[in-house]
Amino acid sequence: MPIKKGKFYLRTKQDMLHKLSEQVSFIESSNNLFDKGHLHEAIRLAQSARVLLHDTNNSKSTSVFHQLDIKRLLKFVNSASRDPDGNLLPYIGLCGIRTGSTVSFYSPLDDRPFPFSRESFQNWWNAIILDDREGNLFSRKDVVLWLANKDGGAHVDENIDQKYYDLISGKIIGWEKHDSNGDGFIDNVHFFTMRQISHELLKSIEKIRDQF
Repeated sequence: MPIKKGKFYLRTKQDMLHKLSEQVSFIESSNNLFDKGHLHEAIRLAQSARVLLHDTNNSKSTSVFHQLDIKRLLKFVNSASRDPDGNLLPYIGLCGIRTGSTVSFYSPLDDRPFPFSRESFQNWWNAIILDDREGNLFSRKDVVLWLANKDGGAHVDENIDQKYYDLISGKIIGWEKHDSNGDGFIDNVHFFTMRQISHELLKSIEKIRDQF
């Protein structure tokens, strides 16, 4: 139970571990629905990831991981493919492209031809995982916060800046499809990227799951 402290009640470590467990449960449920085709669950994934990971500079929002000191101690699983030197094509670090009767992005989860690495939180959170080669760069932090703060996680922003519009429309990656569903850009790269981020996040905490 929270402990009385002046006008407020202070959550105990056990309370915070319970809140961590809740958010992990939300992520697992949304992952399950996403994998069944409910792609907009990526927005819920982003909201939970924000709760667990994001700290604001003014300390008005402090992540669960920070409050439990997990962020400083944990090494985060990095499943991003390497961006080859001299590569002029758009870099899509966390997604694959599936071809056939239709063309679409997909989240590879553990199906990677290389071993995963582990990174400090700051390196993992801020690493570039999307690059359109025209100056538009996206980190995990960018994708999570745009989905959570502007695209329906906690708020829907009336205005969409050009960079984010190009991301959600598929224009930023520039891969075109010409199939039975019509012509256009392959879209939803941000949703499949978010699904892979959630997979990395759950793998990162596997060894401490028994604590909560």
